[in-house]
Amino acid sequence: MNDSNDDFSELFVDDSGKQSSTFKLVELRKKCQEIDSLILELSEKLEYNQVSLQKLKNERSNILDEIDRLKDEMIPDLNA
Repeated sequence: MNDSNDDFSELFVDDSGKQSSTFKLVELRKKCQEIDSLILELSEKLEYNQVSLQKLKNERSNILDEIDRLKDEMIPDLNA
């Protein structure tokens, strides 16, 4: 992560010193976009490593799961 992101991240620190869910969500979405770009770049090559491509897709899937989990935490349960 570059220094400008580190400075910006201080805005999203809660009272306990932990990064907020909002900041984590933004960072995860950014990481997911980077992985999407890598997947697209790799898949456009005539010869590519299928294992590497699958690892990237699995990583993207894990990040999307984490994004969903964070969004669920941020949105209150209306049925409660």
